[in-house]
Amino acid sequence: MNQNSANQSYANNALSNTDTSINDNCLPLGLSIYEEFGIANVGLSEHWRIYPNDDNLQQLKNMVSEDNLHFHYS
Repeated sequence: MNQNSANQSYANNALSNTDTSINDNCLPLGLSIYEEFGIANVGLSEHWRIYPNDDNLQQLKNMVSEDNLHFHYS
């Protein structure tokens, strides 16, 4: 399985896991895209949530380089 297939599989699994457990302790995810000409903050649907444990955070680090991964709690 190549890296893209593994990432897609993980994302699909994460999405399907949130369908029935939307009121658990998961945190919403969002994207901020930084370019020379501007910044875009993208809000994701309620299905893009993650339970903040070590395994899930490591998966995010594998999908997105650690230098580009930032956490903001509010």
